[in-house]
Amino acid sequence: MKALPAWSNLLFLLPLGLAVYFHVWLSAIILCAVLISSFVYHLSRQKKLAHTDALLAKVLILSNVWICYLGRFSLPWFAATLILAGLALYFYFCEQNKNYILWHGLWHLSSALITVFSILTFLGGS
Repeated sequence: MKALPAWSNLLFLLPLGLAVYFHVWLSAIILCAVLISSFVYHLSRQKKLAHTDALLAKVLILSNVWICYLGRFSLPWFAATLILAGLALYFYFCEQNKNYILWHGLWHLSSALITVFSILTFLGGS
């Protein structure tokens, strides 16, 4: 069960596939970096890799905001993105409690879905 945060990274394959299929290369490149670094960090649990994992998570967040902007915040996809962002923040702050594995896995799920809906927002507005 301790490997769940690592294996929940597989959820990012969905937005990666979507990004590649629709040629949203910024998202595809960032998702590849996120997948690799997060897998390595969560499987090794080396503290020095935590900074890279956190930095790439922030880069993914910024790129999602950017592509939503480029997609003119098109509805209904952007509304779904905002709802999921609220859930993600809840999961992120709840993971500080005793059940890190559950909450961090939910963080990965919501982050992957946010990226899917950000890509759909981009596609809907372009």
